Amino acid sequence: MDNSRSLFSQKNLLLADAATCLMMGLLLTFGAGWLGEFLHLPQALLFYAGLILFPIAFFMVFVATRGFIPAAGVQFIIIGNVDTICPDDLQ
Repeated sequence: MDNSRSLFSQKNLLLADAATCLMMGLLLTFGAGWLGEFLHLPQALLFYAGLILFPIAFFMVFVATRGFIPAAGVQFIIIGNVDTICPDDLQ
C-alpha cells in the first residue's frame, strides 16, 4: 500500500493539524467578543492569539506540501504541539 495515500500519512496529518489551527484561529479572531464574555477573558487576548495561529497554519501547510517533507519542519511542528498541550512542569 502506498503510504502517501494512507489516511494517516504524514502529509494528511500535517494538513489536518494545519486545518484545525486555521479553524481555531478563525474562531478566536472573529469570535473574540463572544468568547471573551463566555470565558471571562480579555477580548484582545483572544483576538491576537487567533492572529498568531494564521502564520503557524501557513507553515504547517508549507511543510506538508513539499515534495519531500523536511524532517526538521515536522520536528518543529511536533515540538510546538507538545509545548502547547503540556504544562511547563511536565516538559
